[in-house]
Amino acid sequence: MAQTATKSIVSKYKGVQGMTRSGYTYWSARICSTEKRGYKTEREAAKAVDLILIENNREPVNILVRK
Repeated sequence: MAQTATKSIVSKYKGVQGMTRSGYTYWSARICSTEKRGYKTEREAAKAVDLILIENNREPVNILVRK
């Protein structure tokens, strides 16, 4: 059975990490001891990080802003 290499991708957003495996790239959101995986785009993962922060009564750091 062949093994596939997994490569990490650095993101421009805080709390976002990309992974490439077998030619497929997926993004994960990690912050506040919570991890959610499987986002198709880097922007979706960054928005998820902001939503996690808002749920924990903290200020968003990536895309979402307070009005």
